Amino acid sequence: MVECEAQDREVGDPRAPAVRARAVQDALGQLDAFEPGTTEAARRLVPAESLALIDASRATDWIPAAHDWHVPAAIVETLGPRADAYFRSVLTRQLEAPLLRSTWTATQRLLGISPAALFYAVPLGWPVIYRDFGSIRILPHKAHAAGLRMTQVAPDVFEHPAYLTSFKGFFGGFLDVCKRDGEVELTAAPDTATVEITVRWT
Repeated sequence: MVECEAQDREVGDPRAPAVRARAVQDALGQLDAFEPGTTEAARRLVPAESLALIDASRATDWIPAAHDWHVPAAIVETLGPRADAYFRSVLTRQLEAPLLRSTWTATQRLLGISPAALFYAVPLGWPVIYRDFGSIRILPHKAHAAGLRMTQVAPDVFEHPAYLTSFKGFFGGFLDVCKRDGEVELTAAPDTATVEITVRWT
């Protein structure tokens, strides 16, 4: 699923929750295309040590959540309420990029293009980008609604709420990719380390 010539390389503790470097780099690098001048504004909010690690990493490396969380937090602080629309736009680009292209192509071929079909692809695509963030279970879908439950969610997700903002935007991108109107509902339960996400469309 990850189209690359080199093997994955560990950066930091291999047991820690982590995010694929290319996804982290793209999240920062695509900001100016969304709103000019925001890439540098967001980069200034990321600690120098974390930024240096992100910039120096290869596309297939893993960035520990201890460094990664600064990126969604910086994006949310920089864009404010526009962050949701930005995270949605990132998803549409990722589906055509090397990280998720093969998963997206197979999904279209087997299931067509619909929000429900995209949810069925999540168990394949999610581990390409996120490692040890939680276990994904797709919930039974209805005619115009689909969703998932994430269990054993990493504490980092609840400690840094910008992760939840990015997740909600990510799944909201399903509506944009499929050209559907709708809404996204995210429910977080830190006490049970659970997150549920539902997308409804017309």
